[in-house]
Formats: sequence, C-alpha cells, structure tokens
Amino acid sequence: MLPTAYPYDRTLLLRCWRQFCQTGHVDLDSLDPAVMRSWNRCWEAQLAPADARLDSECCAPEALQRRRHAHFDIIAISRPFMEDIYQFVGERGVWVFLADHELCVLEALGDLALSQALEAIGVCNGACLGERLVGTNAASVALREGIAVQVVGPEHFCAPLHPYTDTAAPIHAPHGEMLAVLGIVAREEEGSPHTLGIVMAAARAIENQLQADLSLSRAHQHSAELDVALQAVSKGILFFDPEGRITHINSQAAEILHVRRRRAMGAESRLCSPCPLRFRLR
Repeated sequence: MLPTAYPYDRTLLLRCWRQFCQTGHVDLDSLDPAVMRSWNRCWEAQLAPADARLDSECCAPEALQRRRHAHFDIIAISRPFMEDIYQFVGERGVWVFLADHELCVLEALGDLALSQALEAIGVCNGACLGERLVGTNAASVALREGIAVQVVGPEHFCAPLHPYTDTAAPIHAPHGEMLAVLGIVAREEEGSPHTLGIVMAAARAIENQLQADLSLSRAHQHSAELDVALQAVSKGILFFDPEGRITHINSQAAEILHVRRRRAMGAESRLCSPCPLRFRLR
C-alpha cells in the first residue's frame, strides 16, 4: 500500500481477504496490485491463512550466528540507522529489523511489549519472513518487487499479522544485487504513511554508505598498488596533489632528498631555486 491510499477502508480489505480465502479471487479492484500478486502466490503455495501462529522456521542460534558473521558489514552499517529510527519514533510502538536476501531476520530492536507479541506468533530474530512461510508481508513484497512497500492489517495473507502494519525497503549492494531488507513493524492503529518515507530514506542512506566504503577501499587498493610499482623503479619519483602536498614518494626519492619517506607523505613542498625542492615537514 502506498501513502496515497490513506485513509484505507479496513472493513473492505477484510471483506476482500475473506472472499479470497474462500474462493481464491476477489471481485473488487481495490487491492494494491503487489498485494494481489502476493495473495495469488500464497494461494498457489496452499498456505493456511487462518492459523494462529506463523511457520517462520526460526534459525538455530548457531546458524543465526553464522549468518550474522557473513553479513557483518551490512549489520554494522545498518545498526546506527535502525537506532536512529527507533529513537525518532520515541522508542515505543515499533519493531525495527534487518533481514538478509533470504529474509532471515539478522538484527532487530524495538518496543518490548511489541517484540514479545511478535515473538509469540513467530516473528523474532532468526525468523524467516519468506512469503511461502509467513504469507504476504512488507519484507517479502519489497524483496520480490524491488521497491519500498507498506502492508496494512488485512492486506497480510496470514491472520496472525492482521493486527500489524509493516513497512520495508530493499537495500542494494553497490553492484546492484539485492543485499538485505530494512523494515518497521507497528500495531495497525499506530501505523503511518510517513513510515514508508523513513524506511526508504534509511535504506538509501545505507546504500550510500556501502558505496562510500567500497570507493574508499578501492582507493586504498589503488594507492597500495601504485606504491608497490613506485618502489620497483630505480629512479626517485614523487607525486603531488594540486595543493602541492606529496601523495607518493618512493624510497629512492626519499634517499636522494635525505628525508624519511613516511614523514614526507602529505608534507607540503614547493619548487624553488637554487634547491630543486624545499620541504616543510610537519
């Protein structure tokens, strides 16, 4: 559901859900197309929408630890944004989570009462939010559709999720592949269309940080490769930035100029006469 669909008619959504659970189709065109596609997939998977608990297949602690270790970087980058979201909403009434590309919840924080209520129906750290297990939910739709989405109350295919509104946005790696999903769960009556914008902004910020980290890593790698090449040259070589600071100097140049190579890196210098170079080492 998009913010433009607010205020939504819960009674109508519930009637659509009941009709679909009985017949496998809905007469009205009032459903979000992404939700309708998800319901059809759930129907084909023969999920039981009225079960009291979700079959979320929680990971064993050891398996969850291995997943967390494999996704250490994305967790480390996402955690501060998750904490900011939680504090922004007043540290109550929401459950913020990060799931991997297989929709296993890697990290979560939120209101204690809400966390306990979600855990009672099978949504917790290590739970899998895959559509074929827990039915229509924002994380699974966001992963499949590749867009940020919000799923409210009866839009969830499985009844245990009807009391909630969940919002999620995909997180892409710098090369474009789907890396994770960031989401927020709140009780339906406390849901807001503004949550979609918050999740989208946080997901984009995480992607930007991933890109910045990759660019920095590549810059360091290129610098190291250049340094190795310079050390193999028999002549003294120096590189300067536009401000006249030394960015690279090989050992031969340092020996010729009688300076320590590490001290020369980043030092200011200027061409002058009669000496070829004059250093002001800090």
